[in-house]
Amino acid sequence: MKQILFKLLLLFFPERSDAKLVRTLTEDKLWQLCRSKKVNGIYTLLPFQDARVRACIHEAKFHENEQALQLLGSLLAHHLATQQVDVLVPIPLSHAREKERGYNQVARIAKTGSV
Repeated sequence: MKQILFKLLLLFFPERSDAKLVRTLTEDKLWQLCRSKKVNGIYTLLPFQDARVRACIHEAKFHENEQALQLLGSLLAHHLATQQVDVLVPIPLSHAREKERGYNQVARIAKTGSV
């Protein structure tokens, strides 16, 4: 019944292509994309060039997609648990931008991943 309702809703409200990509992602699939690099003392975990990674980030950042937030939070928590990290510095979101979006995606990712 739930799937029928979901398909009916999609007729009237088509799903964003990024949301579709995120829906197909699992923690394992995202972890397989993880390529931890350290450049000038800064770590990067995921290749932004990959459409699935970009979709996950965009969905978390602009649409508060719970699955995207959970996936990114889990990946971050797992990576931090396996590394010696002295400091984690998120880039702050301006008050105006947070008010516009209604949430801070970095704070949500950190809370979701129990970082």
